[in-house]
Amino acid sequence: MIGCDAVRARSSTALISTALIMVLATFTTAAAQESGGAETAVEIPPVSLDDFNDYLERLTTAVGTFTQHNADGTTSTGRIYLNRPWKMRLEYNRPDAISIIANGLRLTVLDKKSNSGPAEYPLTGTGLHSLLAKSVNLADPRLLIRFRTDETYSEVHLRHTSRLVGGRSVIYFSNDPISLLGWSYIDDDRRQTTLILEEWQEGVRLRGSLFDPAQLSN
Repeated sequence: MIGCDAVRARSSTALISTALIMVLATFTTAAAQESGGAETAVEIPPVSLDDFNDYLERLTTAVGTFTQHNADGTTSTGRIYLNRPWKMRLEYNRPDAISIIANGLRLTVLDKKSNSGPAEYPLTGTGLHSLLAKSVNLADPRLLIRFRTDETYSEVHLRHTSRLVGGRSVIYFSNDPISLLGWSYIDDDRRQTTLILEEWQEGVRLRGSLFDPAQLSN
């Protein structure tokens, strides 16, 4: 699923850009349907887009680790915390040492190796805003590229409409039980960054300070 050519060097600025684009772009969603000829038997898929919409609507808290395969061939790891609505945190392990917090209508990014302090970005109009909003709509016809599913896994292919983010995303789900597996971001030059969730646990208790940008420090 992931094909990358190894690259030895990577700048901190490039990684922050990749991480930020991943978070902003990941969950902007939509739907497309394919139909066969009149004589072709219609096969009902094991799951539908509505099933994943319902899953995300019910999802409140979750925690896990992740492995991120970057477009430059490098790999990053870290922990992810989710507390819907409106809150998410990505904590990248060293040597990256980046923290990203979504809380309300803003996204705060801190590079712990920099002296510049946290940077803030608006959430409104981004894919992350759609994911963290109280009501999630995965069937917006303005955004969907395609929906693919088989007996085991499903993919939702999405276009991005935010002015901040071009390209497209692919969200991966397992079908039975339905669970979020990860996502890919593919930029306009077809460079792909893929984040794979691991040790994903839902319905956990999380302390509020995890999502407080004021708690970020170098």
